[in-house]
Amino acid sequence: MKSHRSTWRAQPVVCCPFHALTLGFVGGIRCEAVAPNEAPPSFADSTPKQVSAHCRATAGEGRDLVAPADAQLSTVIRGVTVIPMIGPTRLPNHDVVIRGDKILSVAHTGAYTPDSNARIVDGAGKFLAPGLSDMHAHPAVIKWIETMVERFPGLGEPERFTLPAGLLMLQQLAAGVTRIEVMAGDPDMLFLRDEIKAGRMLGPVMRVGSPIIDGPIPIQSPKMSWLCGDAEGGRKAAQLIAQLGYDFAKPYNNLPAAAYEALMEECEARGIPVVGHVPLAVGVDAAVAAGRQDIAHVAELYHWLDGAERSDESRLKRLAGQIKQSGKCVQLTTAVGGRMELVLYKDKTQSDFPDTAFCNPLINKVWDTSAPAMQAIKALPHVKTLARDAERLGYLAARTLHEAGVNLVTGTDAPNSFLADGFSMHEELENLVTHCGFSPFEALKVATVNAAAQHGEAGRAGIVAEGAFADLILLDADPLLDIRATRSLSSVWARGMYLSHGALAEARRRILAAFAAMPVPQ
Repeated sequence: MKSHRSTWRAQPVVCCPFHALTLGFVGGIRCEAVAPNEAPPSFADSTPKQVSAHCRATAGEGRDLVAPADAQLSTVIRGVTVIPMIGPTRLPNHDVVIRGDKILSVAHTGAYTPDSNARIVDGAGKFLAPGLSDMHAHPAVIKWIETMVERFPGLGEPERFTLPAGLLMLQQLAAGVTRIEVMAGDPDMLFLRDEIKAGRMLGPVMRVGSPIIDGPIPIQSPKMSWLCGDAEGGRKAAQLIAQLGYDFAKPYNNLPAAAYEALMEECEARGIPVVGHVPLAVGVDAAVAAGRQDIAHVAELYHWLDGAERSDESRLKRLAGQIKQSGKCVQLTTAVGGRMELVLYKDKTQSDFPDTAFCNPLINKVWDTSAPAMQAIKALPHVKTLARDAERLGYLAARTLHEAGVNLVTGTDAPNSFLADGFSMHEELENLVTHCGFSPFEALKVATVNAAAQHGEAGRAGIVAEGAFADLILLDADPLLDIRATRSLSSVWARGMYLSHGALAEARRRILAAFAAMPVPQ
């Protein structure tokens, strides 16, 4: 990478401080502005090739807190009000029976006679809903932490700042998130996906995307990115996705147009979904009109624009109509878009946001607005453009897409912008209801029904119904009356594995203790 940086000349850009600091220089490169002295590499790969020792050694942490799914024994949630998510209805005074990883029965209390040794969970006065989904997640496995440790000389081994893999997955469940979409994968995430799927460890159901597919000089670290310089590089990326077992391709901002086109063609030929950013060399208007990829942020619709076009509501409506017609999906991520403005324009800090106790302290340090590096980034003219009016525009774009009937799913983009894995999903839901015109039911639908459908589990997950997967949250209050009730978490089931109220409290305690033991860099 250093040789490329000395050889290539271009206009520096950066989409956020996290990306700038993890790479170690301010910004990536606009592909269309590059004037190379030599041809870029067709394809370059510096990403990890093996599961890390840290991940293998710590995947079992927290397993003692869970009651495993048992195909022979039943769990009965008795006398609960069910929110089935099949229409905005409630089913009061019902028993829900779980056996193995599935829901065996949903019936009026007393209609089902449980086994003598069944586990009985008192649901009286509580509400049972499908588990939530974060469809834009970046779990901070050791690969991510390594790129940040490098920015702080003398910190020592990255393991000191990396949650045990078991706790990293458990944090999602401890917030009621039972499904995630990993938006930049590596061997660790593939390993965790498969261990969870096989029932060997506890965690959310997940689909894992490829490493970031970017241009020859990327915005993100080369340790997280495949670098494609031409059409052959784009085809190589798609071939690797199929070979290595990633679930979808994630294109990124600086991918050249020729590489993007070849990536799309090869993914279409192989049946590989494409979910990601729209490359600058392609442009969001052209990408939306083509209707070939799902879009990773609602902010993609305006993020790189300036002037009147940035907030043109007629343009947003046109784009929403085109996305609706194509049937493609948009990951909302309103919280992270708004945080760009709040952090970069309005000097908000960690203490101004909820749930930051559940953020990795090293990542929080990267976002410290008082640090000289952050001050330098904030002063860049294009960074001010990206952040300008971002909170309002994100809400406007989400509302416009919702009104057009676009297929939407929830996402956080944690750990960016002081967002916490799992826990910030509640803030995302609150944004949709408070600012974007969603009813509580509609907000829950994008976090449950829509997300399950996006993962190919329509009618089998994201609902509370006989035969569906037992991915469930038991709440102390009614989220259809007040969406903030999703925070009143009492118990969680993930594919039938049970986390009691006490187990959830202990999981949170262990996570906070692990963060507290990490030395805070200066």
